[in-house]
Amino acid sequence: MMRPTFTRAFHFLGALLVLTLLLGACQTQHQVYGVMPTTPYVPAPLGPYLYHVALRSADDGWIVGGSFNASGSPNGMTTLHYTKGHWRPVPIDTVLFSVALPGGADVWGVGLNGTIRRFTGTAWQTVASPTTTVLRDIFMLSSKLGWAVGDDGVILAYDGSHWRYAPDSGAFNALRLLSLSMLSASDGWAVGENGTILHFDGQRWNRVSSPTTDDLESIEMLSPSDGWIVGDHGTILHYTGSTWQSVASPSATEWYSLSMDSATDGWASGEDGIVMHYTGGMWQLDPQAGVKGYDLSSIAMLAAGEGWIVGQRNLIRHDQQATWSTYQL
Repeated sequence: MMRPTFTRAFHFLGALLVLTLLLGACQTQHQVYGVMPTTPYVPAPLGPYLYHVALRSADDGWIVGGSFNASGSPNGMTTLHYTKGHWRPVPIDTVLFSVALPGGADVWGVGLNGTIRRFTGTAWQTVASPTTTVLRDIFMLSSKLGWAVGDDGVILAYDGSHWRYAPDSGAFNALRLLSLSMLSASDGWAVGENGTILHFDGQRWNRVSSPTTDDLESIEMLSPSDGWIVGDHGTILHYTGSTWQSVASPSATEWYSLSMDSATDGWASGEDGIVMHYTGGMWQLDPQAGVKGYDLSSIAMLAAGEGWIVGQRNLIRHDQQATWSTYQL
């Protein structure tokens, strides 16, 4: 759940900034060969972007988003709540990259600088976080049991009282973890850069063999023996109980988000407005769902014919009774 990563965009922006520094006409030899200026860390595309959409029902959903300047500082924060047929803004003072809806009016979000926030019906409340590292995704099995993952291999666990580092969090500190999907307190998965796949067995997070080195952006598990992953360069992986295997993709695009509403029906959104639909045992492009020229960072489907897509320049697309349209804020 680019869950809100768009890692390829980060790498490009960082490379562009480094190139600008190296080729600047006013640079001295000391600047080039001595102490180089530090390249700003930009945690997400400059935006504005809507990073993640999550649905509790056809009349209850949340969107989080934001924007950054070239130095990596946030200059826009967005949270929207969908109810009674409209998306309405909810004030917030930080950027969230992912949101989870465990039940009732309870909403959790994670994001910039290790931020953890909780909304219980009136306003976002700050929750103590053990990290200042960017958190990319959150998954809540209930209001008292959840996990979050992020940059530098950070894995956090919530026990109903406190968020703490998972015992294995330090083992993956060279990696950016981008998405997770939990089936139970003893069975969960996380994915990230360089084809990383991790499995949680109730005690530890362990690395699992991966058929790719491409960045993996989104994972959704349907059962202990059925799950899907999408990622860069058209990567699609399917788990059937023993190993993850590559599946034919209808495009070599960057797939950012995945939503499976059943074992036989699912969707994924990606770069430049591309959307694909899993039906009849295969993935096929759906030219009606996306809008060319907009990267689509997140998709959430309740069933075939009901769901939302969000993305670049605050685009919101709605699928209602199998007809897609753009929602105007």
